[in-house]
Order: sequence, then structure tokens, then C-alpha cells
Amino acid sequence: MYFQAKFQEKVHVHYFLCCCFQKSALNEYIYTIEATDQDSGRNAEIVYSLEKENDWQSFLLDPVTGELTNKAVLDRETHPVYVVST
Repeated sequence: MYFQAKFQEKVHVHYFLCCCFQKSALNEYIYTIEATDQDSGRNAEIVYSLEKENDWQSFLLDPVTGELTNKAVLDRETHPVYVVST
């Protein structure tokens, strides 16, 4: 699953819905966040991160590539929905 986002402002809220298999192996690829910047050179560098709220502990977001992976076993029976913010 691949989605693309273009962030226009410094402060923003974006919601993405993505699905993954229950009880996937650890470090399983889930999603790629992609942003672009109109600037050039060093000012165009983008660093991805997760807000430390909700279910962020269950996931890892690569700061360079924007790839989201799970760092915990995701179990729909005990936790039907996970919410993370970038």
C-alpha cells in the first residue's frame, strides 16, 4: 500500500487510513509517507517522525525514507484500531 502526501504548511494535520495483516512479523512494512518541499538544497530536506501520543510505541517511522513498520505484534482482537500522528 502506498500513499503520497504533499504537506503545504509548517503546522498541519493529515489523516491516512492504511490496512495491514494482523499478527504480522515484526518490522513488517506497512506504509510509506512521502512529502515534498518547494525549497531547494538543505531547506528542502524532510525528516519524518511520529508524535509521541496514542499508539506510536507500536510503530517505527524511518526519518529519511518515511517507511512505517511495526515494532510490536499488531492484534486486532485486543486492539482493533491503531492511531499514530506524524
